[in-house]
Amino acid sequence: MDTKKILEDSLKRSDEAEIFTVVSEKEPVGFEANRLKTLSKTSGQGWALRVIKDRRIGLSTSTYPNSETLISRACDASDFGKNVEYSFPSNFSYKRNKNTEINLSLDTMVDMGEKIIKTLLKEWPSLLLEANISRSSGFTEILNSSGFDSSYEWNSFSAGVGGTLVKGEDMLFVWESFGWSEFKDYSDVIINSLHDQLKNAENISETPNENCPVIFTPRGFVTTFIEPLISSFNGINIVEGISPISEKMGQKIFDENITIIDDPTINGALGERPFDDEGVPASRNTLIENGVISGNLLNLESAFKLNLQPTGSASRSISSPPTPSTSVIEVKPGKYLYKELISGLKEGIIVDQLLGAGQGNELGGDFKGNVLLGYRVKDGKILGRIKNTMISGNVFDCLKNLSWISRDTNWIYGSFNVPHIMCENIQIASSA
Repeated sequence: MDTKKILEDSLKRSDEAEIFTVVSEKEPVGFEANRLKTLSKTSGQGWALRVIKDRRIGLSTSTYPNSETLISRACDASDFGKNVEYSFPSNFSYKRNKNTEINLSLDTMVDMGEKIIKTLLKEWPSLLLEANISRSSGFTEILNSSGFDSSYEWNSFSAGVGGTLVKGEDMLFVWESFGWSEFKDYSDVIINSLHDQLKNAENISETPNENCPVIFTPRGFVTTFIEPLISSFNGINIVEGISPISEKMGQKIFDENITIIDDPTINGALGERPFDDEGVPASRNTLIENGVISGNLLNLESAFKLNLQPTGSASRSISSPPTPSTSVIEVKPGKYLYKELISGLKEGIIVDQLLGAGQGNELGGDFKGNVLLGYRVKDGKILGRIKNTMISGNVFDCLKNLSWISRDTNWIYGSFNVPHIMCENIQIASSA
């Protein structure tokens, strides 16, 4: 589709226009029940046209190259669209990190999956494993009537492996995944991680019968804390006054050791980009600095309503309008190694996977869920896996009262670089 022609024709019927293009290709390799299941290749493309006419905005999307329909629908939608006072951003110069093409054969991905499965089955022959190993590539392009005309290519490689071990009425789930913008052989890392999970879970331990410190692994932190935090810093929720931090910019409401940064400029991370999905330059955005609310996530719309500059946080799919979101999250690490902190703990539990964390008032920071994978720590040692255990608490309360943060961090899903953290004020309940 000729995007410049679309823009030109759109301006004959509107005051401003923007055409957003995404083209992608994915090659996944899938394993189920320890065996190769699927080899496939998928591709997709799509266009999203936004027009502003008489200060009302209209959106039209398509996965088929029919420019006339795209333009007509966007202009018609603007008759009933939101009133907007902002304009689309102009062009800017930027230095793009080198895009590294992933030259990886399907055979190599198959070999990687088979290696992981065969290695783990040697020690746990009853383990049922599934894996998804894939490479993706594509490009994003934005062209608008303010002069913005830029695009960037992206690549990604990811590997995720999950296992189920059934012994009588006991069922254990383990999981590990990694991703990056270039190929890295994660085989040994995944094997070692799953091995440690299985070893720590071999023994069943009673859940402590009183509230005690809870350690969240990096994966546990992401699945429990990230969504409530993103919702709170979302500029639209701040505009509407429903965010818990709406009136707290510049205030210290968290532990001084908490610093959280959204940084789409980190080379290699999944989420790296030179500009957001509205064409606003990407930049390092500190959301919390030493416990102080210091930033938020703003797209063009929310930035205008708050009389602030957009933060390059707009994210969207082809079928939906831009909304504020994160790109690459980093949580500043602490002083001590995770193993050192474990060895000094008298009593506590470790939460690695939480099922149903979004239950409750997520916007208010509440979480409640069943511990899918967690362990008991006593006198500096991991005793074994806990079962039939539920935890509940509030993200904001937890981050006010931290016991410690680890020095070592892990990348989760290629987009979150997070340490281990230990929190107080969490309710623990066991039905065992």
